[in-house]
Amino acid sequence: MGDVNMDIALTLAHGLASRELALPDDLADVDRRAELVADVDRPLLFDGEGVARFDVLGAQVRHMATRTEQLLPDIADPLDRAAIALRLWAGCLMAAKAIASETRSGPNTSGGRAAQFAEIDRRAAADPVFLAGVEAAPAFRRRRNQTIELDGVPEDSAVRRFA
Repeated sequence: MGDVNMDIALTLAHGLASRELALPDDLADVDRRAELVADVDRPLLFDGEGVARFDVLGAQVRHMATRTEQLLPDIADPLDRAAIALRLWAGCLMAAKAIASETRSGPNTSGGRAAQFAEIDRRAAADPVFLAGVEAAPAFRRRRNQTIELDGVPEDSAVRRFA
């Protein structure tokens, strides 16, 4: 399924965090979450051609830590901020790609969307920050003037909460 960058982001986030991190109060608003994701959205390790870019991995983590400083003023540790941003970004982008009518990989179908959300919702149930990212996916797509397609998305999916 999907973009390996998201799996890398989640694994990296757990390694960077100094402790178990919850969604900060500063990100209670879904539009603020979408703003954060839009602000840090860049390839993490693999580019659009599937080429590993280790030269940008550290730069992207630094970018996330720096760009979140103003949005997350109560999180002093820059690596904790980056860990939160990585989890939020992964949830948001996984869901945003799934609710698109098509991606670089081709069209999204109702059945494909249902299969994607089986995995997305499973991950969201285990990780509240990832879940918050999933919830922000429609707001993220609206920020970019992109359409939202929910055909095939389970009725109880977190992505529908703010759609």
